[in-house]
Amino acid sequence: RAYDFGARKFVVFNLMQSGCYPYFKLKNNGSCVESLNEGSTLFNNALSPALENLSEDLPGFSFVYINTSGIIDEIMDDPTTY
Repeated sequence: RAYDFGARKFVVFNLMQSGCYPYFKLKNNGSCVESLNEGSTLFNNALSPALENLSEDLPGFSFVYINTSGIIDEIMDDPTTY
């Protein structure tokens, strides 16, 4: 819809692995709850190809992909750096 109103440049964030939220890691001895990550993983795996398809199908469409999971994981793995 934004494209129809003239927007051509987009910032797109992937989903953080919900099973790796601090609450769940605390309850799971510091490990992610992998069963909770399945939905996020499915979404994230489909996101990049979908964006590439939009780039091919919509003239002028461009995007910046932000790997939210990677950023948050890095911060959580070594919080003293931040």
